[in-house]
Amino acid sequence: MARILIVDDELDVCNILKDYFVFKGYDVHLAHDGQSAVKLVREIKPHVIMLDILMPGMGGMEALREIRKINTTASVIMVTAITDEEIIRKTQELGADDYIVKPFDLHYVETSVMGKISSALDQAEEKLRESYEKLQKNFDAVIKTLARVVETRDPYTSGHQERVAVLSEAIADEMGLSAERVGIIRMAAIIHDLGKIYIPAEILSKPSKLSDVEFEMIKSHPLVAYEILKDMEFPHPIADYIFQHHERLNGSGYPKGLSDGNILLEAKIIAVADTIEAMASHRPYRPAIGLDNALEEISINRDILYDPDTVDACLRLFREKRFTF
Repeated sequence: MARILIVDDELDVCNILKDYFVFKGYDVHLAHDGQSAVKLVREIKPHVIMLDILMPGMGGMEALREIRKINTTASVIMVTAITDEEIIRKTQELGADDYIVKPFDLHYVETSVMGKISSALDQAEEKLRESYEKLQKNFDAVIKTLARVVETRDPYTSGHQERVAVLSEAIADEMGLSAERVGIIRMAAIIHDLGKIYIPAEILSKPSKLSDVEFEMIKSHPLVAYEILKDMEFPHPIADYIFQHHERLNGSGYPKGLSDGNILLEAKIIAVADTIEAMASHRPYRPAIGLDNALEEISINRDILYDPDTVDACLRLFREKRFTF
């Protein structure tokens, strides 16, 4: 709701304006002197300030000067019986946006106020958009940095997370998920192996079969990633998506052995993409199994290990739409 601050030492004027704008649906605040006005500007951050010039104590001109020190975006409309052109010019120099002479027509006042509110809200929306874009860029940079940290620990699977992210994004899009949700899935997928920073490099790059102890250590990486990410303020529960990406529908996955109804769709999508990429790529302990075998794996285990809708979308991408990494 747009906020209006009315500043005038004439109580009748304040009440007339307040009643009128409250009826029109605005959030209206009153001040009867300059000092109170400056204090309220700090507290409520009004979109429009209607400011009388002649008031006891701190007058409107001095109040305008102080207001512009703390708020440069609110529109200030001077309301006064003074018609001196020099004073009008001076208020404009101090940052006033308009000038209304008493006695005023309420409809004209509303037109002026509505125009200033519309402009103020447009500016606020633009600033919010710019802030969001800046935050998003910084957030994306952090995600990519985390992904690179994992690759320095596991250079033999360099590019794995990025390829899983590309495929996860394509599957989610093929399934008809919203653009926002698709973006979040990509974000989670690109750091889904973050927990591997805990695993010794010699285990990650071991050219032979892992021992049971080593494999148990590998299986801890979703939990490690969850512990790293759980307190970060993401727009969606990314930590949970990553925590669950090795869970399987029949409860045979890890780290919790969750079954179908307890696994988030985002994690199911990443799980299929991760399986495809891992099987189709070379690993230190084995050569690439191949894309055809990977697609056969998810087909055979559709609705057993892997979400059927996710599998179907993935198969369409490769077999009908010629998807490539």
